[in-house]
Amino acid sequence: MKTDHIDSKKLAKSLRNGDIKGIYIMPREALDDRSLLRSRNAIKTELGRYKNRVLHILHTNGVEIPERFMKSNRWTRAFITWLMRDVKLLSATRNTWFC
Repeated sequence: MKTDHIDSKKLAKSLRNGDIKGIYIMPREALDDRSLLRSRNAIKTELGRYKNRVLHILHTNGVEIPERFMKSNRWTRAFITWLMRDVKLLSATRNTWFC
């Protein structure tokens, strides 16, 4: 027969005899920090994917990125402004990607 009362007695006896060891339970703050970092990493990964999609669209439409933006791999405000104002794609319907 299995009950919580019997199980707890068996666990207490096993712990007392050294047959099993206790487990470490992380504090709530550490679990929250871990969750926050995992969410941040997921967002960074998704952002990278979106940027790669935009760069692929530029490449397939024959748009060359100006030399001034090639020095850094960061998307500066100037680069994003250039994307929105100056980039013209081959098809007029595709121009809505950056507006």
